[in-house]
Amino acid sequence: MIKSALILALLGTIDSLLTSLVADNITRSHHRSDRELIGQGIGNTMAGLFGGLPGAGATMRTVINVRAGGKTPLSGMLHTLILLAIVLGAGGFAAYIPHVVLAGILIKVGTDIIDWDYLKRMHHAPRAGVAIMFTVFFITVFIDLITTVGIGMVMASFLFLKRMSELQEQSIIALTEPHEEVLLSEDEATILKAAQGQILLFHMKGP
Repeated sequence: MIKSALILALLGTIDSLLTSLVADNITRSHHRSDRELIGQGIGNTMAGLFGGLPGAGATMRTVINVRAGGKTPLSGMLHTLILLAIVLGAGGFAAYIPHVVLAGILIKVGTDIIDWDYLKRMHHAPRAGVAIMFTVFFITVFIDLITTVGIGMVMASFLFLKRMSELQEQSIIALTEPHEEVLLSEDEATILKAAQGQILLFHMKGP
């Protein structure tokens, strides 16, 4: 049970944060991750006490909500009440909605989620970033989300490590005599001068 709970918690966390990022991209705002996840945790704990299934942020419905003008928590609450009404008895009315209409809505919302501006500028983007994006995309489609997150984080970590290493290399200064960019004590400067090039000092800065 603990293993299953952790897997569901991880999936819920990924889904909610992804939904928050999509909403941020549309509204040009910034979400509060801690608040989002703590609220989701409390909600899922209470749902479990009543035999309910765990839930997470719904990307499709969030996009529709924002596009329809929803900007406050009230819009999310109203959405929840409508879903509750459908579950408790209004589902008969929803049954009359043609599946082709629902499919059309999903396709439209799905295309709205795509960051078309980034795709247009992709040929100018760093190749490593584009490679990570396509790798994550294909693993998500053909394997599963948890594996994708693990592989994506490892790839991003290696890329970060490479960039930090390059930044470190650029900041290295090799000295055989005192230099104005490197703060040396009087004793150190005297020793370096007296060595007459026989001491090579590497000065590094940055992360």
